[in-house]
Amino acid sequence: PDLTPNPSPKERGTGDHEGEEPASYLGSGTLADLTPNPSPKERGTGDNESEDPASYLGSGTLPDLTPNPSPKERGTGDHESEDPASFGKLTNFKKDAPGYFNSSADEWKSTLLFAKENRKNFTEAEGIIWEQVRNRQIDGFKFRRQHPVAGYIPDFICLDKKLIVEIDGGYHDEKEQKKFDEARQNWLAENGFEMLRFTNEEVKNNLKDVLVKISERLKQAEKQEENRDAENATNTTTSANPTDIAQTKGPSERGNEKSHLFTGSGSPLLWRGAGGEVAQQATPKRETSTMPGYAGSSWYFLRYMDPKNTQAFCDRKASDYWNQVDIYIGGTEHAVGHLLYSRLWTKILFDLGYIGHDEPFKKLVNQGMIQGSSRFVYRLALSLWAAPGIVSMPLIFVSKSIADKIKIGNERTIETEKICAMELIEQIYGSNKNISITNISIIEFHVDVNLVDGFELNIPQFKKWRNGEYAEANFRNEANGGYICGVEIEKMSKSKLNSITPDELVDKFGADTFRMYEMFLGPVEQSKPWDTKGIEGVHRFLRKLWRLFFDDVKGKAWNEDKPADAELKILHKTIKKIEEDTERFSFNTAVSTFMICVNELADLKCHKKEILGKVLILLTPYAPHIAEELWNQLGNEGTILDATYPTFDGKYLVESFKEYPISINGKVRANINLALNLEQAAVEEIVLQNETVQKWLDGKDPKRIVYVKNKMVNVVT
Repeated sequence: PDLTPNPSPKERGTGDHEGEEPASYLGSGTLADLTPNPSPKERGTGDNESEDPASYLGSGTLPDLTPNPSPKERGTGDHESEDPASFGKLTNFKKDAPGYFNSSADEWKSTLLFAKENRKNFTEAEGIIWEQVRNRQIDGFKFRRQHPVAGYIPDFICLDKKLIVEIDGGYHDEKEQKKFDEARQNWLAENGFEMLRFTNEEVKNNLKDVLVKISERLKQAEKQEENRDAENATNTTTSANPTDIAQTKGPSERGNEKSHLFTGSGSPLLWRGAGGEVAQQATPKRETSTMPGYAGSSWYFLRYMDPKNTQAFCDRKASDYWNQVDIYIGGTEHAVGHLLYSRLWTKILFDLGYIGHDEPFKKLVNQGMIQGSSRFVYRLALSLWAAPGIVSMPLIFVSKSIADKIKIGNERTIETEKICAMELIEQIYGSNKNISITNISIIEFHVDVNLVDGFELNIPQFKKWRNGEYAEANFRNEANGGYICGVEIEKMSKSKLNSITPDELVDKFGADTFRMYEMFLGPVEQSKPWDTKGIEGVHRFLRKLWRLFFDDVKGKAWNEDKPADAELKILHKTIKKIEEDTERFSFNTAVSTFMICVNELADLKCHKKEILGKVLILLTPYAPHIAEELWNQLGNEGTILDATYPTFDGKYLVESFKEYPISINGKVRANINLALNLEQAAVEEIVLQNETVQKWLDGKDPKRIVYVKNKMVNVVT
């Protein structure tokens, strides 16, 4: 990464607000932009990271929200104690503290992913605060958003002063959540962190007061730190021997003799000295627990070959017999965590002569990801000139077609929406207030897909969402009266509000339907979007299969009759296709083949046990529950899993008949099924006896009949 600090305009003395003090942009009482600022994705702007907030206030062109740490904060530069082990300590984060890590290495990895997702999906109130604290706007102090602290991810944190700012939604009023919040705050306090909590309403309606409180608390912390440093300067001593691990103290240990005993992750790596030793109690020792968890989970398949051997992990004869794993199926995210380690283990054991193969798996299949179809709503963002006392604006959501026109700058639409917004504002403050809208823009954010029917938002449910946060919202709908949401295919994630709970679908449609629909979505190697509406087609197929066995009125429908050639042809055509598709992991085409098979058997009104039983055996890997149930309903003993798999017989696919088009003087007038082995005379006799042909001949004798085998018949009059 680029390690160059990126100062704000104030810090480097550039721009139109060179000497501007924080107080000048905490609220003048004349110019008020009361609209939450959108993310870079929402507004589609470029790199304006360093702009002073006053230069873009109300303009609609906002800076990028990505944190830009300094070299010190990134853990780079000249810091002696910058060692991975120090990441496991909760430091005081003074100016001489190493890095910006305040979790163990393992916790940092696990929580950072969640933190990144949270940064992309912040609430409106969080967006407002971030625009005011980023780029050292509050008294020159650096704030980070969604920055992991051990196992927690605070909304905003100033590491230098150990101050956390939390913006709470309505769910924080719930009893269980209050218990969690209190426990978290107590734990953070024990580790030297102070917390300020504000509600969404406080941020939206009293932003100036919120910023003043943050500023006052930062100044108070700075004063306390100055006093503490002055005291420590006269009291703190360190050992003259740099290798005396038990006595040497790092910067984070001043005033706290036990602060280096980090216990958050349970790691044996408690604290590392200059020589790499680990201080545990008073006895230094080297770290020996260096085996990653992935390593042990990446060669277990060899143990399966000889699990009861007490002398070795696997006898060479056993591994030579079983050899490699035939196929490895896994997502691409396992490529390092499991696949790479498996290959490493295998190659080492091969070089040592313990096994006879140097690759663990014969074939690799990377399955694709089931993606989510996200839905978006569009909030109207108002930038306005307002007199003192204007503290809140109406919530206005516009439907997708309106939002699209505003985004491209359609003047007519913009003016229309300004007028509608002013009408709503006047309903709140009357028409005597000095208010004018200077600009409007769009804030786009995710909405729970369960609140959307296809593309149309369920407005009553949306108003109840998030404990009624949008209960007073106003909606500008399409001409037909509905509110249409935006759509985007993304990774299925709770943070994007597009995740589907399998349990709910299983309760509604059954496990077999859910299982087959996942396979029916597309090729196994490809990522494909989830569409709940499509699952109904697979459910109808399974119900149609059931009706081959049971009539809705009469009950039992199957019989012991001997299959006809046409029915055997359908069966063996299905056997051949299912075998081919399954072996090449083309599960989606296999599901399609089952659908074709059931439709064709239904058309023939086939209810014969000999045919249906074999279809169930073929279906078992795809829909095991319904296959097992119907297998037992047919009177079979034992489980269908023990049944003999059907054998393909190609003779049933040999065609013996063909449907010929019959033309009269070159125009097709009829279609007749004829045996493929018929001669000219037999064909003429059958054709002339056909009622349709006799109608067109009208009693006349044909001059000749042209018969082209396997193609057509033409009667010339």
